[in-house]
Amino acid sequence: MADLVLLLSGDERNEWIAFEPRAHYAVVANPFVPKVEETDAAVECIGGHSGALVILFVGRLTREKGVFDLLSAFQGVHLQQPCKLVLTGSGQAAPELRKQVTSLGLGSAVEMTGYVEPSKMLTLYRSADVFVLPSYAEGFPTVLAEAMHAGLPIVTTGIRGAAEHLTDGENALFVQPGHPEQIEAALLRLLLDPALRARMGHANRERVQRFAPDRVASEYARLLADLL
Repeated sequence: MADLVLLLSGDERNEWIAFEPRAHYAVVANPFVPKVEETDAAVECIGGHSGALVILFVGRLTREKGVFDLLSAFQGVHLQQPCKLVLTGSGQAAPELRKQVTSLGLGSAVEMTGYVEPSKMLTLYRSADVFVLPSYAEGFPTVLAEAMHAGLPIVTTGIRGAAEHLTDGENALFVQPGHPEQIEAALLRLLLDPALRARMGHANRERVQRFAPDRVASEYARLLADLL
């Protein structure tokens, strides 16, 4: 019954075309507005006191977000390169994750922050060296844009919105969903190559400008004008 369906990736569009080929679809982006950091709401620079590199995950703590794959991968990474994993967010998998962290002997290397106030998130991103999001399914989550804005290199699954808006090897290192060994290899590649981290971080600061509200709004306006 709809005259136009707006989607966040070409993959989603193809799936919907297969489901209902008579409908009309368009791929758009979500606008990204950087959060303003509160100068008096300092967040401790996680990992900074020890000099260890920091890997950051932000999202719901559910199996579908790939957090157990990430923890499995981190065990191998930590054996080869001193680093710290920060899991930010809450969710039903949190208790099981804590148990697994303890059983793997990673208690000193993994920090679970729970929910963090939006005003403090920019400081959290800036305290990290690599951002990772090994989800099984996504559109284009805001956390990717936030990581790009903070100048972080990204490890994520090459699906949907990520594949649509990021270039493998330039903005992110893509892995397949449910493959901890690929996450481990990608994280080690970034942790061991400061120049690659710097290049990817710079590229992400540039790429995130594509999601500026005025640019995104103009595309919405064009689509709606064409429709009308």
